[in-house]
Amino acid sequence: MSTKKPATGGKQQAGKPKPVKRAGGPSAFRKASPAQQAPQTGALAAALSIAPPQEPATPVEVFTGCKAPPKWFLSFDCATKTFAFCLGRVDLDPATWAALRARALAAREVLRRAGQCLAAGQLALARRLLDSAAPLVGALDVETAALIHAADGETTDLVPGVPDKQIPTVKRLRALARHVKTRVLPAVEACVPAGEPLRVLVENQMSYGVQNRAIMCALVALFAEHDVVIVGPTLKNKVATCEEGRYCHFAAKYAAAYGANKAHALFNFLRLEALFGTAIPATRPASLRGHIADGLMQILGHLLYGTENAVDHF
Repeated sequence: MSTKKPATGGKQQAGKPKPVKRAGGPSAFRKASPAQQAPQTGALAAALSIAPPQEPATPVEVFTGCKAPPKWFLSFDCATKTFAFCLGRVDLDPATWAALRARALAAREVLRRAGQCLAAGQLALARRLLDSAAPLVGALDVETAALIHAADGETTDLVPGVPDKQIPTVKRLRALARHVKTRVLPAVEACVPAGEPLRVLVENQMSYGVQNRAIMCALVALFAEHDVVIVGPTLKNKVATCEEGRYCHFAAKYAAAYGANKAHALFNFLRLEALFGTAIPATRPASLRGHIADGLMQILGHLLYGTENAVDHF
């Protein structure tokens, strides 16, 4: 199966917004005791929290035949009235994260000791420790900033002005194919370097969701010559960027699973955008960004936990 980028018949979009700068200052990815807390900058904190588990519940290579996943992903949230895609580069290679995490923990230990020196009034020693840690922290911040890059994404109504259940199947799928050709493929062409492998992720749709399942199947067909994986819809619920971002908190707050799912994905997605930066255009209304959020969270869920019941999807 080919892993080359899909060819595009459209033109590159103009007027794409520039990526925003990452939020600076301390981060709170993982709670620690006062003695363990230390200043962390932007994406550097991520190396201390969402690194892949030592043994994923369902290793990705079991279903894909790949020893290591690619770095670029095109992820879809299947719907007609709120069809969304997220294109991004995500590097969760265990070896990369293990090395970065070890260096980050070493830097945090130096900063912890500097804090102890400050508390004890040993200002000169504290300054020497801070000076010794500064180059390491700076280098780690630059390296970790590139681990997650949200390159493009959008939520759109494929057939405006017509209720979902009144859209004929042929009209629905033609609208999807045209949108992929005129919006999605040009984004891939503009963002993904030539020759770079690209994996396409499509969220599994249950058999009772006839309209959304048609979208899912059509996407698999449209990208039939490429590396396509159907991903279970609940994997993204396992991903959290901080204690407040754990799914259990949203499940307790919302009566319906759909509301909890969307709120959980959006919360963590906005946090990742703040830490790593984003090139995804603004969404109007802002609530539509939640569907793009599903796409990025789906990428992380796939990389961290596999595909979830992949053999039962058809």
